[in-house]
Amino acid sequence: MNEYWNTGPLHNLNPSNEFKNLFVRMVAYDPLQRPTINEILNSPWMQELNNLNNDELNALENELRNELHNREAHIIMI
Repeated sequence: MNEYWNTGPLHNLNPSNEFKNLFVRMVAYDPLQRPTINEILNSPWMQELNNLNNDELNALENELRNELHNREAHIIMI
């Protein structure tokens, strides 16, 4: 699984193992293997987000916005 996160445009994201595990489950080929909304909301990764204070949430939001903006600019240049 780590090979996927260490290649291409994902190599500098450095997501947590909790996120990786949740994401892999969410995109499972077999829909019956995908988590329910409640399982997603109660996942360790979502619980981590619930424990962030406002400054940490704002920093995360800014980081995600910048990353998406950089990727969009990269795609436009291609």
